[in-house]
Amino acid sequence: MSASSNKDSVIDLFNLKNQGSAAGGTVGRMNLKTLPSLDRQKMAVTLILLEPCGINLPHTHPRAAEGLYVVSGDKVLLGVIEENGSKVILNNLHKGEATFVPQCAIHFEQNLQCEPAVLIAANNNEDPGTLTIES
Repeated sequence: MSASSNKDSVIDLFNLKNQGSAAGGTVGRMNLKTLPSLDRQKMAVTLILLEPCGINLPHTHPRAAEGLYVVSGDKVLLGVIEENGSKVILNNLHKGEATFVPQCAIHFEQNLQCEPAVLIAANNNEDPGTLTIES
């Protein structure tokens, strides 16, 4: 049996055009729009590259929760705004740390250091949606 490649199941997140809401960085997404073979697979992945002091603007995912992992970066601020009447959660994340953002929660990531930061976000829906809150 010989191995074969299926281009419909591979995507290069580093070479995607900026598809997100990062100011001072780029966002590459593997979701239903960029990789149609994810249909009904209940997963999506986002590569977030933040330049020094860069921010992934406040946003929400209406159809998915998010797991966030810091690949590199020692001062990544994650802000999560829970539902009305609840609290604002601010965490300083470091390389190797992971956290969770509930579905529909408004959240942002900001690189507070002088070196680039790399984050991976995983969603539990192939089409998580992104609603960015911009001024």
